[in-house]
Amino acid sequence: MNLPEEAQEKLLLRATGGLSFFNISKMNLSKLGEAGIAANLEAYIQGFSKDAREIFEHFKFSEFTGQLNDANLLYKIVQKVRQTDLSPKAISNHDMGLVFEELIRRFAEGSNETAGEHFTPRDIVRLTTALVFMEDDDALTKPGIIRTIYDPTAGTGGFLSSGMEYVHELNPQAVMRGFGQELNPESYAICKADMLIKGQEVKNIKLGNTLSDDQLYADKFDYMLSNPPFGVDWKKIESDIKDENSLKGFDGRFGPGLPRVSDGSLLFLLHLISKLRDSADGGVRIGIILNGSPLFTDGTGFGESEIRRYILEADLLEAIVALPTDMFYNTGISTYVWVLSNKKGTERKVQLIKSVNLCGKMRKSLGINQLTLILFHLIKLYWQIGAYISAKLSTAQWGDAVVNQLVNHLALTQPNLKGFTRRNLFRMRQFYEAYAQNKKVSALLTQLPWTHNLIILSIRMDKAPACPCLDDWAGLMGTRCFAHPTIYKSFTR
Repeated sequence: MNLPEEAQEKLLLRATGGLSFFNISKMNLSKLGEAGIAANLEAYIQGFSKDAREIFEHFKFSEFTGQLNDANLLYKIVQKVRQTDLSPKAISNHDMGLVFEELIRRFAEGSNETAGEHFTPRDIVRLTTALVFMEDDDALTKPGIIRTIYDPTAGTGGFLSSGMEYVHELNPQAVMRGFGQELNPESYAICKADMLIKGQEVKNIKLGNTLSDDQLYADKFDYMLSNPPFGVDWKKIESDIKDENSLKGFDGRFGPGLPRVSDGSLLFLLHLISKLRDSADGGVRIGIILNGSPLFTDGTGFGESEIRRYILEADLLEAIVALPTDMFYNTGISTYVWVLSNKKGTERKVQLIKSVNLCGKMRKSLGINQLTLILFHLIKLYWQIGAYISAKLSTAQWGDAVVNQLVNHLALTQPNLKGFTRRNLFRMRQFYEAYAQNKKVSALLTQLPWTHNLIILSIRMDKAPACPCLDDWAGLMGTRCFAHPTIYKSFTR
């Protein structure tokens, strides 16, 4: 074909029947042969479409395969990969994305040097994602739903994947389109590969400095999540930032003010705010992880102070959640989740939430990442609720309609209690029935990402009844629910 490469790719992609990449090489992994394996593998790689080839280039794949070939290991590794069935029939795109994400996590956790720079622990990713998405659970279950998610510091794509996973659990038919930009070429390549595997439009993932070269400058999004680097200066792009601030003012991204050059965290927050979809079009929710510097630095009238003033006067801040220390790899500093939204309604409230003690020691410390947000008492609570509902339904004392009545009762009497939906109550029942014989229930949290839909702020043990609101319901039904001594407070907005 005498067509430009871009036009050829469009035709070939159309012929794949919906795939996001292709390979025109006549070879496959079984035909590479031991003789000339390095050259044959390189020729096979060059047969991929442009987006896929770019991923290999940023990984410096040729250099790596050359080293393996010099050590006489390349052919053996290729054969190992070839013998593993990774076809779409064996592993779906969604499941392959989860496998890829798990490999990224294990690599980051095994690296005790700089992992914190490019990997956000899964506990924090899930918590932040839930805080941003939970208000829209009902809307996200509707048929034909299409939403966008954006991360200006995409890293390896953890937040983008988490948002897609959250929505997929609620509604497998929902469409979540990922957008992001990343400065580090290798992290960018990993993120792009993950999005490619998940069937995303990889042209929406950009390489470059978000602050000085926003490559998605015209786009607005439904959800935004970010974990910008802590305490990193912006000296190299100082002139670009100051020019935008002075020339564009509030028509640009940095109109409210500029923080100290030694820490650019608040620049990323202002960048996210600039991409807020108008509230008349449904509004936007933001979750960003910051250290303590943006909260406390600078006096009245200076950069950081003016940025904070702008955010509060615009009524964008919903909550700040103080996380436990030692959550991030190789740093023990205090970290906070900021939740922002331009669809708060008429209530001008800001929740300040102290959750520094809601964690447990890890069995194996990763770097100095020693804690995990596993709430054992919370899992016991889910277990008890599931056991109660299972017993009532199995003995025909309840029907599905009674569960609906319970949900309605909780909505009326406990309007600030989030997560006790019909869907989640039945998930608790399924959880109990699936693991009824397993005595180590608390070890199962990693298998239950949906549990982050229920946010419990404080848990303490004493002689009080377990669930006052459910006990109240049980009283109406003529019986008591639980005896486990746990008191909880719900996450309120």
